[in-house]
Amino acid sequence: MSTDITDYKRIKIEGMERDLDGVIEGIIVLEDIIERNRFDYREAWRKFLPEKDFAPYEQGVGLMSYTPIVSMRKCLPAYQEFSGKVRDVPYYLLVLNQARESRPKSESKPAEIKETFHCKLCENVLSREMIISEIGDYFLAPNGYPYHMFASLLIHKGENKKQGDLGVGDIETFMKTSVLLNQYVFYNSIGAGASIAEHQHAQVVDPAEIRTDNEIVPYPILNNSFVGREPVNGKRDVFRLRNYAFDSLIFTGRDAPYKANYAVHLIKSDNNAFNILINKNEVFVIGRNPSREKSVCIMRKVGGYELSGVALLGDIEEKSGEMNLNVKGAKIFSNMTYEILSANLRSATVNLDGVACHF
Repeated sequence: MSTDITDYKRIKIEGMERDLDGVIEGIIVLEDIIERNRFDYREAWRKFLPEKDFAPYEQGVGLMSYTPIVSMRKCLPAYQEFSGKVRDVPYYLLVLNQARESRPKSESKPAEIKETFHCKLCENVLSREMIISEIGDYFLAPNGYPYHMFASLLIHKGENKKQGDLGVGDIETFMKTSVLLNQYVFYNSIGAGASIAEHQHAQVVDPAEIRTDNEIVPYPILNNSFVGREPVNGKRDVFRLRNYAFDSLIFTGRDAPYKANYAVHLIKSDNNAFNILINKNEVFVIGRNPSREKSVCIMRKVGGYELSGVALLGDIEEKSGEMNLNVKGAKIFSNMTYEILSANLRSATVNLDGVACHF
């Protein structure tokens, strides 16, 4: 693999010049364009993989810290009774990335040679020219510490845009990215998952990378075999989530960015945090209890991926009171139960009755 900077040309995402309405309405006729975009994106992403693990710099071009080594399994209910096909039984997906857990911990540079960066995204990604494309006000960049293959970031170009300062235009950009690259996008506000307060960004992940038993497995929150939706006040484009661990509002279509942004405003006015999950023309808005941001069972912050039903597991090393916890991620991966994870997701979120009545 060559690491000459000329190999890292940014790709052009076809269809991005269209407005959101044109992208949504054109999903069917844009099928070939979307497939080309996705292919180009995946090829560009691969160029940032290291030739060997833990080699973030070569010839001035930034590389990811490791190649993901990922295990996945379904986590099923223990006591519920079901009839029908096995694939219709509710589940969560557990993900363990051994390379992510083995990455070297960053060491502080001596004060006299320490560079000043706006934030970790600027230091680890943008300053290393790890940019795949530009999408509106955002850079599309590979995640320097990917959960799995094709995990990326949308990083706002402006340094003054902090995490949580979300607007209609941001949600529109996330939706266009989801449609035109056939990716899933999620956003964590402060108090709603691992994030960087100083710089606005969203996470981009490829649904095709979630596989067990040699087949692609839908994100649990999107699996209509066991998750339902109920229209809100007779609306055709506003729904409530049903038969899932927690409450969520779902906005669809051209007005989704405006309605989702208003829902976020209402959630924030109650001093709650929020997550946004985007699946093409659908925007899920979830209210969060900031005091229960950290999961008791995995000892990590619950973010948008966990709420989607994909639990990112890893080693636990911390001091809790007088007890030192040191548990390997593989043990958590093997022993996690559906019921415990459900309880943690439920306690991390809030009911949206007070928000839903405004739509």
